[in-house]
Amino acid sequence: MYLFFKFWTKIHCFAITRCFLLLLLSTQVCVAQKPGIFGYVKDGKTGELIVSAHIFIANTTRGTTSDTKGQFNLEDTPTGRFTIVCTMVGYESYIKDIELVAGKQMELIIELNASVNILNEIELIDKEDKKWKKGFEKFKRELLGDTPNADQCEIINPWIVDFNEDRRRRIFKAHADQPLIIQNNALGYKITFLMMRYEKEADRLFYIGYPSFKNLKITDPDSFERFTENREETYKGSLRHFFYALVNDKLEDEGFVLYKIAPGHESQVFQSEKGALNEHLFLPVDISEVVNDSNPWGYYTVYTSNALEVIYTGKAWDNSPYWDAPYQVSRIWMEEEIMVTKSGYVFNPYSFIVFGYLSEERLANMLPFEYRFNKKK
Repeated sequence: MYLFFKFWTKIHCFAITRCFLLLLLSTQVCVAQKPGIFGYVKDGKTGELIVSAHIFIANTTRGTTSDTKGQFNLEDTPTGRFTIVCTMVGYESYIKDIELVAGKQMELIIELNASVNILNEIELIDKEDKKWKKGFEKFKRELLGDTPNADQCEIINPWIVDFNEDRRRRIFKAHADQPLIIQNNALGYKITFLMMRYEKEADRLFYIGYPSFKNLKITDPDSFERFTENREETYKGSLRHFFYALVNDKLEDEGFVLYKIAPGHESQVFQSEKGALNEHLFLPVDISEVVNDSNPWGYYTVYTSNALEVIYTGKAWDNSPYWDAPYQVSRIWMEEEIMVTKSGYVFNPYSFIVFGYLSEERLANMLPFEYRFNKKK
């Protein structure tokens, strides 16, 4: 028996080794594959399958619709923590935080509940009055932001937006039962934006929503070049750019100057960058104390209890508070740990508050998760 086993081993060792290597290689390919999400959409009360529901991963270009059997399949999805959203006219929106892991498929059964707030055609026609138009222009200006890109954005379905204003308390609210469809002709995206909250109180705006991006069809080389240039220009000095520079320890190379604000002075506006430094109101930042890259999911965590002053020297800004630093200036408060990818994408954008220039960058300046800036050498 021993001789037979020894002989069999010699004859088949190559085959066994080859089989093992093939298994190993196939395993590596599987791990390298991006995850996917599949499942179906149904009525939460009746169980009836729902056709043509829109399913998307928020802040990405990954989206689809349920077929005639209520089924959907999102392939080649990114990895990390995301929010999956499902919308359908006549139903409340479905929102779920998910963790997408390389090589793994996720099955998701989505149950939608019928909405009790469905606008009818008569109500939509009633909104064609001067008061509504005035409210819409105010809403549009605040939602899209005060940037050149905003001038090239068009809200395709404005009639779905409702307004509620309390002038005495200076509170302005907006609501929409369906996602807004926004065409960004500056960056070349069609955006489906599910707005969950929009409230402006005095000079402070609070809004929460989930955007889905789709590239506009490019019909000529000039449009492709224009979209590429506008996206690059939008990226420079943006939050995505700042967090990329921060987690990769390239602040100076990317044109950023970063300070911690001394405790007790977080709300103070300084008139001179050098003056604030000399009075020790601006403190140096130790990147190793702010950025932690030990997360097993492949992203960084960023946190400091100090407010941060961010100066981007790559662009001038007329509203800079500093006479000796006429650049884009922003202030960031972190309410919890921020989860950031190596490319600067933030998984939890509502974990911090921004004032200054970066607060002006809103929906018209948003870039999807998949966008990557290719720095010219």
